Amino acid sequence: MPTPRANNFSKSLNSLQNIRIAILLMVIFGAGLMTGRWTAPKPSILIPTASGRIAMADEVMSRLRLLLALRPEQERTLSPLVNEISEEVAQLPPASVERVEALRRFWKKMEPLLAPEQKPAFERHVRESENRMRRMILNRNRSNGLTNSSSGIQPAPSPVR
Repeated sequence: MPTPRANNFSKSLNSLQNIRIAILLMVIFGAGLMTGRWTAPKPSILIPTASGRIAMADEVMSRLRLLLALRPEQERTLSPLVNEISEEVAQLPPASVERVEALRRFWKKMEPLLAPEQKPAFERHVRESENRMRRMILNRNRSNGLTNSSSGIQPAPSPVR
C-alpha cells in the first residue's frame, strides 16, 4: 500500500505533467498558426465589375494567357503587373473614368513585354475593352442624368503604341 508521502508525490507529479502538457500544446498551436500564416497562399484580389460580377486577378491572367498565347517567361513577368493593377482597379469605382485611366497605364506597361506577333491581338483587346468601358460609362451617366461632357469622358486615344 502506498504511503501518504508517495501519494502526494504522485499527485504533484501529475499536476506538473499537466502543466507541461498544456504548455507544449500551446507551443505546438502557436507554431502551427505561424507556419500556416507564412505558407498559406495569398488570397486573390477581387475586382468588382460594372455588371455586379466579381472578377479576380487570376481570371485576368488566364484571359491574357489565352488571348495572347503568352509564353511562360511572359506570364512570370506579367503576373506581378496584373496583381499590381488589379489592386489599384479594385479600389476604383466600376465603370469610371479613373478605372479606364488605370487600365491605360497598365496597357502601356504591358505592351513592350509582348512579341511582335502578339501585338495585333493585344491592340484589338485594348480597343474592345476601351469601347466596352466607354459604353458602360455612357450608360451609367445616362441613367444618372449626366451629360457626357460633364462626366469627364475623354475621347478614346489611338491604339497603344
